[in-house]
Amino acid sequence: MEGFDGSEYLSGWGLSMIAVQMALKAAMELNVFNIIANAGPNAQLSCVEIVSKIPTTNPNAAVALDRILRTLTFNSILTASLRPCKDGTTIKQERTYGLTPKSCSPSDRQR
Repeated sequence: MEGFDGSEYLSGWGLSMIAVQMALKAAMELNVFNIIANAGPNAQLSCVEIVSKIPTTNPNAAVALDRILRTLTFNSILTASLRPCKDGTTIKQERTYGLTPKSCSPSDRQR
């Protein structure tokens, strides 16, 4: 590649780091880490379960929260797994999120 100096790569990397920082800030402001921690050790909660503990009237809050938490999962701040939906079907699954050692520090700072 002629004329490639790496600045495009660094610019993209910087933008992705801003997204992680903003996702982390939003999760902390919404008290997500404490909500998961209060559910018990090794808890895995869906976005619907987390949103039920956040005072909001936004009908799309669970979808928006899922986007935030996927960003944090991609950066190993949270864990994610799939489980069958609460209605008992095995066809549908929902993503659940849990804490990692990295996510314990922000949780401790919120208290």
